[in-house]
Amino acid sequence: EIFEPRSRTFVPVGMMTRPREFAEVTVFERKAVKGPLAGKVLITGGVAATARLKGDSTDTAELFDPDSGTFSKVESRMSSPRAGHSATLFSSGPLAGKVLIAGGIAALGDGTALGTKQHSQQTADLYDPTVGPTGVFQPTGKLNEGRAGHVVALLSHGVNAGKVLVAGGENCNGAAPSACYVVGSGADKAAGNPGVGVELYDPATQTWRPLHVAMPTLVNAASGHGMLLF
Repeated sequence: EIFEPRSRTFVPVGMMTRPREFAEVTVFERKAVKGPLAGKVLITGGVAATARLKGDSTDTAELFDPDSGTFSKVESRMSSPRAGHSATLFSSGPLAGKVLIAGGIAALGDGTALGTKQHSQQTADLYDPTVGPTGVFQPTGKLNEGRAGHVVALLSHGVNAGKVLVAGGENCNGAAPSACYVVGSGADKAAGNPGVGVELYDPATQTWRPLHVAMPTLVNAASGHGMLLF
């Protein structure tokens, strides 16, 4: 649906190519993205649930065209299925016009609590909207720790300007049932995970660097926290 501010009403548009929960949406602002996909909207990943605790995450994506009100499938696929991931559009720098897709959960539910698997991804992809008719995903550097439900910010000032900061989230081990830990917590480290609460992505090297900082309050996917860049 599209919300019309003047009439304060919602207007139906075309159906998506598949059901998606916890997907990420990226608007291709014309000042950042050039070419035929400028002004369109990228929807990545998400979970398709067919019943209670039954469904899975997807590695697919689609594009919404505001002019026609229709969705179309992105032929390229992400390197991993993911939901609750982050998507960051670079407006300048070496990756200008590209989208960084990071982390997320690969979920697989068989309809039972004991049979549900959740695995937090370390993988990340770069989406290039200028390649081919629907863009292309290519793997980039992996996160130091798998995480989903994290917060993200594209830094604009200081020595780390142009880099992407991610913080918090949860790391699930993919067992059935899965054990999930708040990223950077004592329990996270005790489970044998790196315990990296915060890390930075450098567009120049396409790598992630842990930040050895302590957050006063650990945050995960269920806490509903946010990040605001001043």
